[in-house]
Amino acid sequence: MTQTIERTALGQLLTNEEYARKVMPHMKGDYFGDRTERIVFEEIHKFLEKYNALPTRDTLEIEIDTRRDLNEDDIKRVLTAVRELSVDDDVNAEWLIDTTEKFCKDRAVYNAIVEGISIIEGKDKKRGADALPSILTDA
Repeated sequence: MTQTIERTALGQLLTNEEYARKVMPHMKGDYFGDRTERIVFEEIHKFLEKYNALPTRDTLEIEIDTRRDLNEDDIKRVLTAVRELSVDDDVNAEWLIDTTEKFCKDRAVYNAIVEGISIIEGKDKKRGADALPSILTDA
């Protein structure tokens, strides 16, 4: 499996508490374009918020296995992704945080643009064009 910043971040979120505490306040589930990775992130995030600690791989697998909103194939796919997460203990911490920050900024801008296009095309009936500046500012 090809290593990406998303998978690297998820692996580090499982084992590197210092990293998790620095980046988790800035990360959102919708930054993960892959649904499987998004589910893994959401489970890590929920655990960290509830218990103020990082989940173990086993804990994460149990939480995912008991989700009622996922079908059997989804559960298998997500559990496989969790098992395949690798952790590089030698990764440069400064590089990792810088790269994660860039990833978060890029995804926030991308999501804002997609949301803006949806508003402009009239697909988002809840918000009007006047919402565009605040969406881009938030990103």
